[in-house]
Amino acid sequence: MGLRNAVVEEAIGLADALARRHAHSAENAEDLRQVARLALIGAVDRFDPDRGIGFAAFAIPTIVGEIKRYFRDRTWSVRVPRALQERLLQTRQATPMLTQRLGRTPTVGDLARHLGTSEQEIRDSLGCDTARTAVSLQTPVPSGELGDLLGTADPDLAMVDTRESLRPLLARLPNRERGILATRYDENLTNRRSPRASTCSRCTCLGC
Repeated sequence: MGLRNAVVEEAIGLADALARRHAHSAENAEDLRQVARLALIGAVDRFDPDRGIGFAAFAIPTIVGEIKRYFRDRTWSVRVPRALQERLLQTRQATPMLTQRLGRTPTVGDLARHLGTSEQEIRDSLGCDTARTAVSLQTPVPSGELGDLLGTADPDLAMVDTRESLRPLLARLPNRERGILATRYDENLTNRRSPRASTCSRCTCLGC
Protein backbone atom coordinates (compact mmCIF):
# COMPACT_ATOMS: atom_id res chain seq x y z
CA MET A 1 0.00 0.00 0.00
CA GLY A 2 2.88 2.34 0.78
CA LEU A 3 4.40 1.75 -2.67
CA ARG A 4 1.03 2.28 -4.34
CA ASN A 5 0.52 5.60 -2.59
CA ALA A 6 4.05 6.67 -3.45
CA VAL A 7 3.50 5.97 -7.15
CA VAL A 8 0.22 7.89 -7.12
CA GLU A 9 1.84 10.87 -5.43
CA GLU A 10 4.73 10.79 -7.87
CA ALA A 11 2.50 10.66 -10.95
CA ILE A 12 -0.30 12.97 -9.81
CA GLY A 13 1.32 15.86 -11.63
CA LEU A 14 1.01 13.86 -14.87
CA ALA A 15 -2.71 13.37 -14.28
CA ASP A 16 -3.23 17.07 -13.56
CA ALA A 17 -1.30 18.05 -16.69
CA LEU A 18 -3.50 15.80 -18.85
CA ALA A 19 -6.61 17.30 -17.24
CA ARG A 20 -5.41 20.83 -18.00
CA ARG A 21 -4.66 19.87 -21.60
CA HIS A 22 -8.27 18.81 -22.14
CA ALA A 23 -9.90 21.58 -20.12
CA HIS A 24 -11.55 24.59 -21.72
CA SER A 25 -13.84 27.35 -20.60
CA ALA A 26 -17.01 25.30 -20.89
CA GLU A 27 -15.89 22.64 -18.47
CA ASN A 28 -15.18 22.56 -14.77
CA ALA A 29 -11.43 22.17 -14.41
CA GLU A 30 -11.78 20.68 -10.94
CA ASP A 31 -14.09 17.93 -12.24
CA LEU A 32 -11.58 17.03 -14.94
CA ARG A 33 -8.78 16.95 -12.41
CA GLN A 34 -10.74 14.54 -10.23
CA VAL A 35 -11.51 12.32 -13.22
CA ALA A 36 -7.84 12.26 -14.20
CA ARG A 37 -6.69 11.45 -10.67
CA LEU A 38 -9.17 8.62 -10.27
CA ALA A 39 -8.00 7.25 -13.62
CA LEU A 40 -4.42 7.45 -12.38
CA ILE A 41 -5.29 5.37 -9.33
CA GLY A 42 -6.94 2.82 -11.58
CA ALA A 43 -3.87 2.74 -13.80
CA VAL A 44 -1.62 2.14 -10.77
CA ASP A 45 -3.82 -0.76 -9.66
CA ARG A 46 -3.82 -2.37 -13.12
CA PHE A 47 -0.20 -1.73 -14.05
CA ASP A 48 1.89 -4.86 -14.60
CA PRO A 49 5.64 -4.20 -14.78
CA ASP A 50 6.20 -7.68 -16.22
CA ARG A 51 4.63 -6.54 -19.51
CA GLY A 52 7.80 -4.61 -20.28
CA ILE A 53 6.36 -1.11 -20.73
CA GLY A 54 6.93 1.94 -18.57
CA PHE A 55 4.27 3.20 -16.22
CA ALA A 56 3.80 6.53 -18.03
CA ALA A 57 3.26 4.75 -21.36
CA PHE A 58 0.52 2.71 -19.71
CA ALA A 59 -1.03 5.45 -17.57
CA ILE A 60 -1.36 8.21 -20.18
CA PRO A 61 -3.76 6.34 -22.52
CA THR A 62 -5.73 5.17 -19.50
CA ILE A 63 -6.15 8.68 -18.11
CA VAL A 64 -6.92 10.24 -21.49
CA GLY A 65 -9.48 7.52 -22.16
CA GLU A 66 -11.27 8.28 -18.90
CA ILE A 67 -11.28 11.99 -19.64
CA LYS A 68 -12.78 11.37 -23.08
CA ARG A 69 -15.37 9.06 -21.55
CA TYR A 70 -16.27 11.80 -19.09
CA PHE A 71 -16.77 14.26 -21.94
CA ARG A 72 -18.86 11.75 -23.86
CA ASP A 73 -21.11 10.55 -21.05
CA ARG A 74 -21.37 13.35 -18.50
CA THR A 75 -21.14 16.75 -20.14
CA TRP A 76 -23.71 16.72 -22.96
CA SER A 77 -27.27 17.97 -22.49
CA VAL A 78 -28.19 16.30 -25.79
CA ARG A 79 -26.51 13.09 -26.88
CA VAL A 80 -24.63 13.37 -30.17
CA PRO A 81 -22.74 10.64 -32.05
CA ARG A 82 -19.52 9.58 -30.40
CA ALA A 83 -17.53 10.22 -33.59
CA LEU A 84 -18.58 13.88 -33.59
CA GLN A 85 -17.72 14.26 -29.92
CA GLU A 86 -14.23 12.86 -30.50
CA ARG A 87 -13.73 15.02 -33.59
CA LEU A 88 -14.75 18.09 -31.61
CA LEU A 89 -12.18 17.22 -28.95
CA GLN A 90 -9.49 16.79 -31.63
CA THR A 91 -10.48 20.12 -33.17
CA ARG A 92 -10.15 21.91 -29.85
CA GLN A 93 -6.76 20.39 -29.21
CA ALA A 94 -5.51 21.25 -32.70
CA THR A 95 -6.75 24.86 -32.71
CA PRO A 96 -4.14 26.41 -30.36
CA MET A 97 -1.30 24.46 -31.99
CA LEU A 98 -2.31 25.62 -35.48
CA THR A 99 -2.84 29.16 -34.23
CA GLN A 100 0.75 29.26 -33.03
CA ARG A 101 2.08 27.67 -36.20
CA LEU A 102 0.10 29.81 -38.65
CA GLY A 103 0.14 33.04 -36.68
CA ARG A 104 -3.65 33.33 -37.01
CA THR A 105 -6.81 31.51 -36.10
CA PRO A 106 -7.03 28.35 -38.23
CA THR A 107 -9.83 28.09 -40.76
CA VAL A 108 -12.10 25.10 -41.19
CA GLY A 109 -9.90 24.07 -44.12
CA ASP A 110 -6.76 24.30 -41.98
CA LEU A 111 -8.31 22.07 -39.33
CA ALA A 112 -9.59 19.59 -41.90
CA ARG A 113 -6.16 19.22 -43.52
CA HIS A 114 -4.42 18.88 -40.18
CA LEU A 115 -6.82 16.22 -38.92
CA GLY A 116 -7.13 14.43 -42.24
CA THR A 117 -10.86 14.81 -42.58
CA SER A 118 -13.40 16.80 -44.56
CA GLU A 119 -14.39 20.40 -43.97
CA GLN A 120 -18.01 19.30 -43.54
CA GLU A 121 -17.05 16.98 -40.70
CA ILE A 122 -15.24 19.84 -38.99
CA ARG A 123 -18.32 22.06 -39.38
CA ASP A 124 -20.55 19.29 -38.01
CA SER A 125 -18.33 18.74 -34.99
CA LEU A 126 -18.17 22.46 -34.23
CA GLY A 127 -21.91 22.75 -34.68
CA CYS A 128 -22.65 20.00 -32.19
CA ASP A 129 -20.82 21.93 -29.48
CA THR A 130 -24.03 23.83 -28.79
CA ALA A 131 -25.56 20.56 -27.55
CA ARG A 132 -23.16 20.47 -24.61
CA THR A 133 -25.18 22.81 -22.41
CA ALA A 134 -28.89 23.54 -22.28
CA VAL A 135 -30.42 26.97 -21.83
CA SER A 136 -33.20 27.34 -19.28
CA LEU A 137 -36.63 28.37 -20.56
CA GLN A 138 -36.61 30.91 -17.72
CA THR A 139 -33.61 32.72 -19.25
CA PRO A 140 -34.44 36.46 -19.33
CA VAL A 141 -34.91 38.05 -22.76
CA PRO A 142 -35.97 41.63 -23.61
CA SER A 143 -39.63 40.61 -23.93
CA GLY A 144 -39.76 38.43 -20.80
CA GLU A 145 -38.46 34.87 -20.64
CA LEU A 146 -37.13 32.57 -23.35
CA GLY A 147 -40.05 30.20 -22.91
CA ASP A 148 -42.46 32.98 -23.84
CA LEU A 149 -41.03 33.00 -27.37
CA LEU A 150 -41.85 29.34 -28.02
CA GLY A 151 -44.98 28.67 -29.99
CA THR A 152 -47.75 26.28 -28.97
CA ALA A 153 -50.10 24.13 -30.97
CA ASP A 154 -52.96 26.16 -32.46
CA PRO A 155 -56.15 24.03 -32.52
CA ASP A 156 -57.67 26.31 -35.18
CA LEU A 157 -55.04 25.17 -37.70
CA ALA A 158 -56.75 21.81 -37.97
CA MET A 159 -59.88 23.57 -39.23
CA VAL A 160 -58.22 25.57 -42.00
CA ASP A 161 -58.82 22.98 -44.72
CA THR A 162 -62.40 22.44 -43.58
CA ARG A 163 -63.16 26.17 -43.55
CA GLU A 164 -61.69 26.68 -46.99
CA SER A 165 -63.63 23.71 -48.37
CA LEU A 166 -66.89 25.01 -46.92
CA ARG A 167 -66.43 28.62 -47.99
CA PRO A 168 -67.70 28.21 -51.61
CA LEU A 169 -70.52 25.92 -50.43
CA LEU A 170 -71.70 28.42 -47.84
CA ALA A 171 -71.60 31.19 -50.42
CA ARG A 172 -74.37 29.38 -52.33
CA LEU A 173 -76.76 29.37 -49.37
CA PRO A 174 -79.42 32.03 -48.81
CA ASN A 175 -78.43 34.77 -46.39
CA ARG A 176 -80.74 33.53 -43.66
CA GLU A 177 -79.33 30.00 -43.71
CA ARG A 178 -75.78 31.31 -43.69
CA GLY A 179 -76.67 33.43 -40.68
CA ILE A 180 -78.16 30.46 -38.86
CA LEU A 181 -75.05 28.34 -39.47
CA ALA A 182 -72.73 31.14 -38.48
CA THR A 183 -74.65 31.77 -35.26
CA ARG A 184 -74.87 28.07 -34.43
CA TYR A 185 -71.25 27.09 -35.02
CA ASP A 186 -69.28 30.32 -34.68
CA GLU A 187 -71.05 31.70 -31.60
CA ASN A 188 -72.00 28.24 -30.28
CA LEU A 189 -75.68 29.21 -29.98
CA THR A 190 -78.75 27.31 -31.10
CA ASN A 191 -81.15 28.78 -33.62
CA ARG A 192 -83.80 29.17 -30.95
CA ARG A 193 -81.49 31.11 -28.59
CA SER A 194 -80.08 33.47 -31.22
CA PRO A 195 -81.86 36.73 -32.00
CA ARG A 196 -79.55 37.21 -35.02
CA ALA A 197 -80.34 33.94 -36.75
CA SER A 198 -82.60 35.58 -39.31
CA THR A 199 -80.74 38.81 -39.75
CA CYS A 200 -77.11 37.84 -40.41
CA SER A 201 -76.43 38.46 -44.10
CA ARG A 202 -72.74 39.30 -44.07
CA CYS A 203 -71.32 35.83 -43.45
CA THR A 204 -69.63 33.93 -46.27
CA CYS A 205 -67.86 31.32 -44.09
CA LEU A 206 -68.38 29.82 -40.66
CA GLY A 207 -67.91 33.16 -38.91
CA CYS A 208 -69.32 36.64 -39.28
